[in-house]
Amino acid sequence: MKKSIKYAGIAAATLLAVAPVAAPVVSSTTSVQAAEAGVTDDNITTAVKALQGVLTDTTFGDNNTNGEYPTALTSAQYDTYLSATEFMDLPIMGSKAVSAANKNVLSATNADAQVKVSAVDANGNKINSGDYAKLAASVASDNGSIKYAYTIKYNNADGDAQTPVTGTFTLTNDNVVSAVKSLAVTYTNPLEVAYGSKTVNASLSSTIDAKVTDKSGNAVELDSDQASAGALYKSFAGAIAGTTSDQYTDSTFGDEDETYYQPVTIAIKSGKLGTNDAQTIVNNYIAGQDGYSVTVNGSALTAVANGTLEATAASTEDPANAGTLTFIREVHVSQNASWTTEDVSGVVTTKADSSYYTLKNDDNNTITNRALAKNTAWVTDKVRTDNNGNKQYRVATGEWIDANDVTFSDKATTDEGEYTDVQALNGKVTLDGPSSFIYMLYNDNGESVSNRALAGDSAWYTDKKATNAAGVTVYHVATGEWVQAGSGVNYVAY
Repeated sequence: MKKSIKYAGIAAATLLAVAPVAAPVVSSTTSVQAAEAGVTDDNITTAVKALQGVLTDTTFGDNNTNGEYPTALTSAQYDTYLSATEFMDLPIMGSKAVSAANKNVLSATNADAQVKVSAVDANGNKINSGDYAKLAASVASDNGSIKYAYTIKYNNADGDAQTPVTGTFTLTNDNVVSAVKSLAVTYTNPLEVAYGSKTVNASLSSTIDAKVTDKSGNAVELDSDQASAGALYKSFAGAIAGTTSDQYTDSTFGDEDETYYQPVTIAIKSGKLGTNDAQTIVNNYIAGQDGYSVTVNGSALTAVANGTLEATAASTEDPANAGTLTFIREVHVSQNASWTTEDVSGVVTTKADSSYYTLKNDDNNTITNRALAKNTAWVTDKVRTDNNGNKQYRVATGEWIDANDVTFSDKATTDEGEYTDVQALNGKVTLDGPSSFIYMLYNDNGESVSNRALAGDSAWYTDKKATNAAGVTVYHVATGEWVQAGSGVNYVAY
């Protein structure tokens, strides 16, 4: 409007100079296209923010109208500007919606709000339409998620284009359920106990580290209240038969390098195992149905070899209980070792032959609720050796790891400089928005990087995490660069 008035004034001055008598009268106002009724800068901004709020809702995609994963975008809709009305009506929006008033403002001629979305990878890079179609089909047929980036462009009440609004949202599909017909039970065998230790310790439920998984490796919940370790027997046959005369009844383990046998019973709870829950698998396995299996430490479950399985009817007291499994574990008494302890200063790194390595306490008993992951580095300050030549390094107060499970280095720190407890990961770090936020980076020595940072509303692949000198977790996001865990920094495993 000011431009029109200014030019009109110049034209008037020129006309007066040339022909002052015939000079036209210049109006002090200039007409512009009238804004639509009810469309103002303020309510356009409100409507755009309302649409952005819907798209950035963390529960987006989880409460669609029909409870199913929404239909993906077609090739014609993908990465293409659609009117706000068209976009809000897409199946991908599910039950999400802005108010009718805001929707009317967004669709007004002057506001002309338009939206386009495209899928992005873990690094925030746009996925092409062909790959998107494959990804969308895969997620629709199997559990998974897709991250989208959106852009909202709009005008003010005078029709002038405003700076587009951008952001991301994620659609998650967890509705696909497949039949499960197998269970796998694993547990530590043998359970190592110290010579001279009390036998009652081996009967505590805390010594039971049994795990049950389905065919995909997903954990099946156990009822910890119904987990129990039974009496000790001198023979496997005695443990299977429950022969009272074969029981070991001494209060302490008084024989070195001796093995005893102990029934352990666990209760399997029903869980989300697809069309077959744990109860069904247990019943069908006992009935000898084809295709159903239960393994114990990798071997098929049999009453003679390693245990028994019994169906347990659901009850009002424990409706989730699906069945009880009893297996026989060995309890091995260690030799009467006399330890010689020395001070050391260095780092031990676990090997890669196993996914994790067990720890021993000061009495050389296995610690059942903690272990060290493979390829992780730990500071050690002491090493002990028994009279049989067995060596262990101390990695925490009262926690030791076998020297055969690690490699020792006498350097004072790990390869990651000031960081300790380095653990391998396979996932991504997502950073909360807006994109104007920045997240500081740190080098391998824990020092801040002055010329680089990460923007909000972005995601970064990470292959390991560690702990810095202040005890804060850091994630490795680039060569020699780490970002600190904290508000706005979220780790998601692949």
